[in-house]
Amino acid sequence: MSEGLRSTTIKLVGKVAERDPNSISTSDLLVDDLGFDSLMLISLIVDIEQELGLEIPPEGMLPETFSTVGSVVAYLEELATRKSTEQPA
Repeated sequence: MSEGLRSTTIKLVGKVAERDPNSISTSDLLVDDLGFDSLMLISLIVDIEQELGLEIPPEGMLPETFSTVGSVVAYLEELATRKSTEQPA
């Protein structure tokens, strides 16, 4: 897990959840532990796209992708890897 991506994701989750990022771990459940609802999830997706320059496709917006902070980080790492391999040389 990329430390930079992990810390940025936790910072964005903290912003949306209105919590101190230092109190958030990758095992936290977005809905059950951090109180996310559907609007908060949309806000997180928009913030991620703007901050990281990644586009989250509709097929990536699945409950298992956004179940924990760690699952979000893992998905973003996968997207970033795909994006870097698709870039023309």
